[in-house]
Amino acid sequence: MINYKKKIAALMLLATCLSGCSYDLKDLQHLKSKSSFDTVGIKILCEHKKYSEAMKQIDDYLKKHPDDKVALSEKGYVLVSQDKNEDGLLVLLKVNDKYPNYDVTLNNISWAYNNLKMYKLANKYADLALKQTPNSSEELSNKGTALFGLKNYKAAEKYYDKALEKKSTDKVAIWGKALSLYKEKSYSKSLTYFKKYVIVDSSDIQASYYMEKCYIALNDVDGAIKEFKSDIIADPKNKGNYFALGDMYRKKTDYSSALSCYDTLSEIDPEDPEIYFQKAICLVKSGDKDGACENLKLTLSYDSEYVSDIEEEPAFDALKDYDKFKEILNSK
Repeated sequence: MINYKKKIAALMLLATCLSGCSYDLKDLQHLKSKSSFDTVGIKILCEHKKYSEAMKQIDDYLKKHPDDKVALSEKGYVLVSQDKNEDGLLVLLKVNDKYPNYDVTLNNISWAYNNLKMYKLANKYADLALKQTPNSSEELSNKGTALFGLKNYKAAEKYYDKALEKKSTDKVAIWGKALSLYKEKSYSKSLTYFKKYVIVDSSDIQASYYMEKCYIALNDVDGAIKEFKSDIIADPKNKGNYFALGDMYRKKTDYSSALSCYDTLSEIDPEDPEIYFQKAICLVKSGDKDGACENLKLTLSYDSEYVSDIEEEPAFDALKDYDKFKEILNSK
C-alpha cells in the first residue's frame, strides 16, 4: 500500500472549488464588454489563483457601487477561494445581515463552514441557500458535502446526484459521490465515480490513492495495473498513478516493474522522499539490502521525519541486524 501519510492526511472533502480550471484566461476578454459586475470573471481569476487581480476588480467596482450585494458577496468568495475561510466568513455574514436570503452569499457561507469542518453550520446555510430557486449544482454539492461531513453518506449521495443532474461534470459532486460510496464499502460503484473524476481532472493525486484502495478491496490487481497504465498515458506527470502502479506490481512480486515506476517518479520529482522510501521497500523485498539502505539515506536527506516511518515499516525488519541500516537510524 502507498504510504500517503505525508501526502494525504485523511479523506479530503472538497466544497465548491477544486484544483483544475474550467475556464481559460482568454475567457476574460468578454468582461470588457460588460457594464455590470461579472461573477464569471472573478471565478476565472480565482481558478487561476490570480486572487489579487480578482480582489482589485471587486474593490474598484465597489468604489462606484458600494452597496452592490453581488460584488460584496464575491469579495467573500475570493477570500474563501484562498482558504482564508474565517476572513471570508466575516465578509459574507455581514453581507447576509444586510441582504438576507441571497442564495449566493448563503452558499458561500456554507462552503466556508465546510472548509472549516463545521458541518452543522454548513448544513444550516446550505438549507437556507436551497430554499431559494433555482438551485445550482454548487449549492446542491455543498449540501452533499455538509451531509458527508456529518457522516450521513446516503443522504449526501442524493444531493450529489441532484448536482450531477444539473451539471454532469461537477467535480465536487463526482468526488463526493465517489467518497460516499467508498465510505459505504461499495467499492465497485465508488471506483466507477473515481474513474469519472479522473476524466474531469487527471492530475489529482488523491484519485489514484482511492482507486488503488478500491481495486485492492475488490482483489483486482490486474485490473488496477491496466487502469493505472492507461491513466499514466492520459497524464504522465501525475505521481499518484506511478505510486499506485508500483504498489500493484509489488503485490505481484514484480519488483523490476515496480522499480521502473519509482525510477520514473525520481525523474519527475527527484526531491520527493516518498519515492525513495517506496523504492527501498521494493529493494529489500528483492534482496538488495545495500540498495535499500542507500535509498533510505536519500529518503531521510529530503525529510528526516521519515525515520518513524522507517522504524514502523515491516519490510525493514529484514534489515534490523544489518549494520548499514543501524547506522542510518542512529545518525538521526
